[in-house]
Amino acid sequence: MSYEIYLFLHIVSVITIFITTGAMASHFWQGGTKISLKNRKAMMSLHGIALLVAFVSAFGLIARRHYSLSSDHWLYVKLICWLFLGVFPALLFKNKLPGKAGMGILILIAVIAVGTVVFLPKI
Repeated sequence: MSYEIYLFLHIVSVITIFITTGAMASHFWQGGTKISLKNRKAMMSLHGIALLVAFVSAFGLIARRHYSLSSDHWLYVKLICWLFLGVFPALLFKNKLPGKAGMGILILIAVIAVGTVVFLPKI
């Protein structure tokens, strides 16, 4: 596949990840519970599919841009962001992360991920 298709898939899947995690964090911020979250299965399925597409498309982008995990260490920061976004719903559902803090952490993860991809490859 071409670079543009990988990029398109990656951007759409990352937006979907942030929409689903943001909706869950907002639900818990407003005092909701795991049981009261409507369409939880659909939301979690969409979240999981988006995580998979983001992961696969990211490695497609890495291959197309000729990056390497051994020399481009900023890719590890992106991988850690992806892993955290993957476990984020579980942290909310197990009450390990309050919804209000969850929203702030989501914004922080977005800033780290975007900042990493914009600034670090050029250094």
